[in-house]
Amino acid sequence: MCNTVKPEDMHKILLDELEVNTERVQNLQNSLKELQENDPDPLDMAQKMEQRETVLSETNRLNARNIQIRKALNLIREGEYGYCQSCGDDMDPKRLKVDPASLECFECKTISEDKGRRLGQRA
Repeated sequence: MCNTVKPEDMHKILLDELEVNTERVQNLQNSLKELQENDPDPLDMAQKMEQRETVLSETNRLNARNIQIRKALNLIREGEYGYCQSCGDDMDPKRLKVDPASLECFECKTISEDKGRRLGQRA
C-alpha cells in the first residue's frame, strides 16, 4: 500500500465516524419508539407510518455502514488495511482518503455493484 495513507490516521477517522453513527442510530431508535404510539386520526397514522419507514431506512443504512467501518478497523488491527478484499491489490490512496472504510478497489467495487444490480433485476 502506498505510504501516503497512514492506517493510524484512518483508524481515528473511522472511530470518530463509528461513534457519530452509533449515537445517530440510538437517536433514531428513540424516535422510532415515539412513532409507534397509536394515533386515532388516520391521517396522523399514515404520516407516522411514512416517518417510521424513513427512520427504519436510515437506521439500516447506518447499521450497514457501521459494519463496514468495523471491518476496516479489523483490517487495520491485522495489518491488512489498504488492500482490496476481493483481488488483494493495493487500493488507491485517494479512494481511502475519500472513504476510509472502503474494502474494495474501484474496479472490484464496480464489478460487485454490477453483479448486485443484475441479481436484483432477476428477483
